[in-house]
Amino acid sequence: MTRNRIPGTKQEQQAELQQWLEWYAGFREEISQGAQLRTLELREAELLERICTAFAPVRGGQGVLYLSGLACDDYLHPENVERVKGQEVRGDWRSIPWQDLLACRHGLGYVDTSEGACYLLPACMCLLMEREEDYSLLESTLSRWAERGFLARLTAGQLACTADFVNEMRLRKFLAQEECSCYNPEHNAWNILFPWESCPEGMSVARAAEAEMIAYMERHNIYPGL
Repeated sequence: MTRNRIPGTKQEQQAELQQWLEWYAGFREEISQGAQLRTLELREAELLERICTAFAPVRGGQGVLYLSGLACDDYLHPENVERVKGQEVRGDWRSIPWQDLLACRHGLGYVDTSEGACYLLPACMCLLMEREEDYSLLESTLSRWAERGFLARLTAGQLACTADFVNEMRLRKFLAQEECSCYNPEHNAWNILFPWESCPEGMSVARAAEAEMIAYMERHNIYPGL
């Protein structure tokens, strides 16, 4: 959505917010139409259950989340961003409508607290596991969130779920014979989860990522082409 000028008066702010909410409702409906449900393998269903269990206690806090993040991305007046916060789910993350996550994905980089990032992470992972959507946006979002220290808030169980999710998304690309960015040493999401210092001596991040995915496939008896 584009604006002609910055709203100054309360009346102008209200008009901006109303116009934006009307635009968002149409955008949300349009972008959600192509998100088809996937048929999950048993290992994927088990991973979803692990994610839901590991992240069950997480709450959203008071910072910018998904809808207010999109409002920031659209340069709404700061007071309108605060008003939008009141329309977001901040309790059980499983109650966040997947349509909102999908429509607001370009605003996720504005999440301004590690608490908010830990809250939205499982919701995003479940969305991408359950529906046919591109993983690349969450890769870049993970990079931004990591700069705010959200990984330090994850428990061992939560981090393990996240690592398996990354493997699963890379495996999906691999099985579809698409180019898989995990082999690129600049692959941000993998570097964040498995930084340079944790790699075996003499092994690059790219090679460590490859070894991790092979081990993941072996654990689940996945042998492409056989």
